[in-house]
Amino acid sequence: MGLTNHGTQKFESRRGKYIDRAVPNIAFIVDKILKEDPSAKLHLTTFGDYPTVENLNANATYCYRFELTTSNKEAFLAAVNNVDSTYGGRDIYESSLTALLYTATEPKIKWSSKNTKRVIKIIAIASDAFWKSSSEIPSSAGPEYMYPLGPIGGYGDCSHRPPRINDVFATLANENFYLLPIVYGGKTFKQWNNTLTLLPVLRDKYYMEDEPPGDLNNLRKTLNFWANEGHDERFQVKIYRMSNEYENFRSHITPQMGYRWKGLGKRIENIYTLWGLGPLPGVPEAEQYF
Repeated sequence: MGLTNHGTQKFESRRGKYIDRAVPNIAFIVDKILKEDPSAKLHLTTFGDYPTVENLNANATYCYRFELTTSNKEAFLAAVNNVDSTYGGRDIYESSLTALLYTATEPKIKWSSKNTKRVIKIIAIASDAFWKSSSEIPSSAGPEYMYPLGPIGGYGDCSHRPPRINDVFATLANENFYLLPIVYGGKTFKQWNNTLTLLPVLRDKYYMEDEPPGDLNNLRKTLNFWANEGHDERFQVKIYRMSNEYENFRSHITPQMGYRWKGLGKRIENIYTLWGLGPLPGVPEAEQYF
C-alpha cells in the first residue's frame, strides 16, 4: 500500500480536524493489510504546493517526495504523524494529482506488475484541498501551469507542469491500482467525489467516505470487495456507492428532472429488497423518492 500525505500551512491550524481524523482510517487500513500479509510493503510519500513566489512558498524544496518503505506498523504510523504540517503553500489547490501519479510510478517503490496474482495495490491519499491539473487552468494560474510537459502517465518532478486528469487516472487503472481518498472539507470532498464519479476508468476501484467519517465497517467491506472476499459484501458495497451517487444527484435535482431520478431510487431500493440487504444506506426512507 502507498500513502501519500499532505502538509500545508493551513494543515497546522486544522490539525485536530484533519490529521487526527485521518490517522484512524490509515491505521485501520494498515492493520487489515498486515493481518492478511505481515510482509506487505507500506510506502509513504508526501506533497505540498509547487514552490513558487505566487504560492507563498518559494523556499520550499519539493512538491512531492518519497519518504520510506516498511512493513512495520509502528514505524509507518510514526512517519505519518511526523509529516511536516507547516510545509506547503496557499492550500487552495495543490499537487495531489501530481503526487498520485508520482506515487504510482515512483522508482523507489517496487510495485508489483499489474498481472501479479494475489496482490492488491492500494494508494491512499490524505488531503484537505483539491488538486492542480493542466486539464483545468484557472484564471489565477501560477507559473507551474506553464512548466514543460512531463512524461505522460509517467514519473517526473516538480519542474514539470501538473499532469492531466485523464492521464493520471488512466495510469492508475492500467496498472490496476485501487484508490482510497481520505479527504476532508465539505467543498473539497464534493470536488473530489464529483470528479471521480465521472471517471469510468475507475469504476469499482475507488472508495470515498463521507465527512464526517462514517462507520469503518464500510471501509472494511470495500477492502474485502477488492480482495474478492464474499459475494454479498461486494454487492452491498456496490449498492452503497450507488446510493451515495443517488443522494448527490438528489441534492442537485430540479422539478423537471425529478421523475427520472425517482426511477433510479426505486431501482436501487428494489435491488436492496431482492437481496435482503435492508434499508437503502445513506438515504432516509421518507426521502428515497424526493
